[in-house]
This record gives sequence, structure tokens and C-alpha cells, in this order.
Amino acid sequence: MNGLILGIIFGVLMIPISVISYKM
Repeated sequence: MNGLILGIIFGVLMIPISVISYKM
């Protein structure tokens, strides 16, 4: 259960990180 929650959190965080790295 915790692994699934962490997977979702990291999945959501990867979106803005990829967008910022793309703009840079």
C-alpha cells in the first residue's frame, strides 16, 4: 500500500521536474 502511494507521489512529482528541465 505504501509502495503504491509513493509510486503515485513520485509519478506526480516527475511531471513538473520534466517540464522545468525541458524549459531549461
